[in-house]
Amino acid sequence: MTTSPNRNDNAPSVSVVIASFSGESMLSQCLDSILTQPGISQIIAATSADEKTVARLAKQFSTVTFIRGTAGASVFALRTLGAKEATGQVVVLTEDHCTFAPNWSTAIIQAWLDGHRIIGGPVDKGASRGAYLWALYFVEYGYYTSPQPDGAVPVVSGINVAYDHELLNTCRETWAVRFRENEVHEVLCRRGESLYMANDAKVQSYLGMSFGVAMKHLLGGGRHYGFYRRKQSPMVKRVALVLASPLVFFVLLARIARRAVKSDMAMAPQLIYCGPFLACLLCAWSLGEAIGYIGPKPSKIESAEKLS
Repeated sequence: MTTSPNRNDNAPSVSVVIASFSGESMLSQCLDSILTQPGISQIIAATSADEKTVARLAKQFSTVTFIRGTAGASVFALRTLGAKEATGQVVVLTEDHCTFAPNWSTAIIQAWLDGHRIIGGPVDKGASRGAYLWALYFVEYGYYTSPQPDGAVPVVSGINVAYDHELLNTCRETWAVRFRENEVHEVLCRRGESLYMANDAKVQSYLGMSFGVAMKHLLGGGRHYGFYRRKQSPMVKRVALVLASPLVFFVLLARIARRAVKSDMAMAPQLIYCGPFLACLLCAWSLGEAIGYIGPKPSKIESAEKLS
């Protein structure tokens, strides 16, 4: 494991938890990237891969702790498995389709030393091409594309977020079964915590999956999110959420477009390029969210929750 070169002798121990569902080659790429990062004391890969695959990876990456989840375990369940085994003062969550900027860990450590306890970073798109993959990136992570101003933000991505470990343990009951970052962040922010964005803590995502799987995931994720918001809201707000649900598609599209225009990556042309796919994926989420506001409690959608 690498040792910390941070100029502050009080630099924390850092545990990185990787939720792995994208296959052996993607996880290998992720680990190759993260092993070059300074200041990391523990790497945990929580995966639903079969036993032979895990044994092969463990031989190749001897300093990494591998934890096997059940076949088909969601990314949220895998996060929980890894987070429970983390021992560092800082616990970082990421996923196996990510690679990391050279100063990623240094930026996270410095933000923690500066007193921030929930630290996020930008999520840029990897080099993969194709209209559909651009649409998938925009829906999942387009809001977090760089550059992001350093400072307090309303949301950070669950694939690139670090927590003070003691703070994370104060809401352990929230993530004891499945670690959904929006639920964890809501609990902590209600207690007076804030989310901090560190622009230098960048990752690149190479997320890929079939169109059908993505549609199923987004429908299920939107439904869960809608039901969660419904549970947390008084009756008057619930009625407002139902009435406003037809606008969800347009709100999400506006957010994505605004970030694409502001980005240094000049992604606005890509937004037009992937328009039809983007519209389909946003419709799936929007429909799911609307169902969550008015329908029964979601059940058995775990198998669809392969993404964060």
